[in-house]
Amino acid sequence: MATMPSLAAFYIVLISCLPIVQFTHAQTEQALTQDQIQALYFMHVLIKNYPQIKTYIDNADKLPDNVTDVTMNPLAGILLSSLQNLAENSQPEVGKLSNNSSPEVGNSTDIATNTTNLTSSGSSFMTSLLENPILQNFVKALVKQVSLGMLDARINNKTLGNDISSYLSLIQPIDAIRTALTMYSTNPSFLTAASDYVNNDCYKDIVLSIDGLAAGKSWAVEMFDAQGKIESGVERGAFYFVGSYDQCYRVNPVIDSDTTYREFKTRFCRVDIAITQSLIDSLNIDTHGVHLKLTWGLCLPDTCHGHDVKGLFDLEPLKRLNLTIEGSYCEEEKDVTKDTSAVAAISVLSVFGFLILAGTTYDLYRAATKPKHGANGHVRARSNIYVNGITKDEHSNYGTYTQNGQKPSSEEGQIKTVNSVVIMEKENEINNQTDTEDSTVTGNTKPQNETSFQPIEPVWVQFLVCFSLYTNMPKILSAKSSPGSVTCIHGIRFLSLTWVVLGHTYNYGIISHQDTFTIKNLLDAVPIMQRFTFETVVGGGFAVDTFFVLSAFLLTWLQLKDIHARKKKISINIVIMYYFHRFWRLTPIYMMVLMMFGCLYHYLGDGPFWPQVIWAAEHCKTNWWTNLLYINNLVQTDSACMGWSWYLANDMQFYVISPLFIVFMYKLPIFGFILTSVLLCLGMSMSFWKEYEANGTFFTMISDGGSYWKSVYIAPWCRVGAWAVGMLLGFIVHQRGRKPIQTKRLIFAGWAVFIAIGMTIIYSPYNENKKDGEEWSNVSHAFYEAVGRPAWALCISWVIFACYNNMGGLINSFLSWNGFIPLSRLSYAAYLVHPICMMIYFASRRTLFYITDYNIIYLFLGHLSITYMVAFLCSLAYEAPALGLEKLLFRRKR
Repeated sequence: MATMPSLAAFYIVLISCLPIVQFTHAQTEQALTQDQIQALYFMHVLIKNYPQIKTYIDNADKLPDNVTDVTMNPLAGILLSSLQNLAENSQPEVGKLSNNSSPEVGNSTDIATNTTNLTSSGSSFMTSLLENPILQNFVKALVKQVSLGMLDARINNKTLGNDISSYLSLIQPIDAIRTALTMYSTNPSFLTAASDYVNNDCYKDIVLSIDGLAAGKSWAVEMFDAQGKIESGVERGAFYFVGSYDQCYRVNPVIDSDTTYREFKTRFCRVDIAITQSLIDSLNIDTHGVHLKLTWGLCLPDTCHGHDVKGLFDLEPLKRLNLTIEGSYCEEEKDVTKDTSAVAAISVLSVFGFLILAGTTYDLYRAATKPKHGANGHVRARSNIYVNGITKDEHSNYGTYTQNGQKPSSEEGQIKTVNSVVIMEKENEINNQTDTEDSTVTGNTKPQNETSFQPIEPVWVQFLVCFSLYTNMPKILSAKSSPGSVTCIHGIRFLSLTWVVLGHTYNYGIISHQDTFTIKNLLDAVPIMQRFTFETVVGGGFAVDTFFVLSAFLLTWLQLKDIHARKKKISINIVIMYYFHRFWRLTPIYMMVLMMFGCLYHYLGDGPFWPQVIWAAEHCKTNWWTNLLYINNLVQTDSACMGWSWYLANDMQFYVISPLFIVFMYKLPIFGFILTSVLLCLGMSMSFWKEYEANGTFFTMISDGGSYWKSVYIAPWCRVGAWAVGMLLGFIVHQRGRKPIQTKRLIFAGWAVFIAIGMTIIYSPYNENKKDGEEWSNVSHAFYEAVGRPAWALCISWVIFACYNNMGGLINSFLSWNGFIPLSRLSYAAYLVHPICMMIYFASRRTLFYITDYNIIYLFLGHLSITYMVAFLCSLAYEAPALGLEKLLFRRKR
């Protein structure tokens, strides 16, 4: 604002000086007055100190090549001649005013006297006037406008008037001001040398960008418009001034001035500014350990990088703002060719892609050209059921069969134990491929008289077909279930997975996205979490205990059935296959998802919210081995890869120790039951102890530094209780068989009791979590943690038990719906990929997300849909081929 009076004063001086130079007639030779001499001397000083003005004047006197006959106004000729003379001489030779005459205007002494009077009378004013950069540029702009206007008149053979108003009409003040601002540099505003804080190129480009904005350049205006600006609702958590990410990258800055021509690109950056504790306290909100900060999105020249952004705030005048900069980040160019891990991952994916393409192509060719067999003519029957003329009933849960479909003797069964183990354990996973996974989709068997003539295909053909989409898609999408199976498990598994997705909808992206806040009303999340209905979301953690119950139940029940059917000692081969199948069943798709996430996450998206590092993926590059060995819940827990995979580690560890209990359940049923009950009690005791020390909950996982998470939530000794309950259920179902309870009152009482227990477990924490709720003591937390999870496991066990024994009614009909079967089959892959889908979605957003119930519902349904789409692709590409390869390998060995 200090420059405005100077600008006004200079304009007044200029307007007052120009009328002094008056000429009564074009051809009149007249001496200059003293006032005119002073005005010319003033112009001479400007020209002498700023040679650029001379360039404008010289150009104004030149004619284009195609112009030969132009009549120039004499007044214009006198003015141009005088200005050129002034620009070329150190003293103003004011006597040479025209080509025809040189009127006397006095001697040099008079000129010196006049000059002395001029400089002495207003030296301080004139000095400040001449030194002001904006006014200097303004004069240049005026001279350029007059020169260009006169040149245009000469070219178009126009005659300007003889009065000064004609020449003043050539001046466009607004354009002159804009031009002056264009020529003015903001560099003097930054009093500290750029090299001390930012790189020189970044500094210069930022200064040029500000100059362009001051001049009203369109690219600079777009660049400024892309900057983050203060959002409404800051007091409710709109702490990220996002800006326009895509607009920033659409800008094409061009610096085009008399001395500089430069083109550069733009880069989106953000800077984190600390929020004072006094402001946080004034919000009167418990953030549950979430660190509040202000993030500002910036559109800067691409010569700037993260450290330069922070350095800018150390320059004057930004330094005077006394802002505490917590960090800064600029999006860098992503060159996948220089990323070794990404190149390796793409190479592996390319191999899989080739195998899938080749396998599918060959399978389609074979289906189109090979003679049809069987009642339904389905060619694939021979590769899924018939190998070397030996058939296996597609509806079998366990055991093997001879060529004529009869059960083998115990000796024959012992020979085929490898295949038996594979079949009887196949449902014992989180996603549990149903028992149709080893059979064709058609469900028809080949006529016995054709079995022996089935040709055996080469190994490489069978290998390729394992990757065939034509073969694997019907297997995954099949909704068939085998007789005697526990069909309600499919509905329980799918609904439990949706519960996990619902809980993680509030976590991954909304709360856990620590680099940048993605929520416009972040602080409104706290009242939402204090509502009674939100306990349903918090209770999603019990869905994992449901998975433990399902896996333990199926494992125990099927293993006991298999051991009872074989009535032989367990061989070393069976033990090896027991562990190998589990490892092979879970690991291939697990490692492929881990590889893609860890090596390629940088290239999966971009945007103003895209984090500098996704640590859940970055740690996979160094700690992948903990996931491969399924010990990531015990080792490197502070730098876990795919943190949600802790469940798989627990599940594998429980699976490893289960045979000890199953053997005793078979040999000494009472002792096995007691031993498993002891395991349950030990798990409850450890949960009580560890929770008493940590005194944590779902809401303290951030604020307590991860104590509750590491010592209680993911610790196997604190989660084994639900697994033990599932094993006891499997033992009871095997011992008791399928017999409904005859007393309806007892059935009704069972449903009523366990529904009440389940509701109590889910909603009892509301007493503490509500607004102004009563904080629980260590003992209360410890009791809830120790008893709650096994009690929930009992509730799920009752549902399974009741539905299996035909006491479920409408609940069993709903849970046993065939539509849940393919969704249940995909639940393992969905569990692996759903947090990745969530993080990529939020990191790729362009605007802040506003939390409302309806928005969350749409978000949850969107997450669930996308998750299952991605899970289907992953299962199709990695999981199904791995299962096919396992069968191919051990069938050949058999």
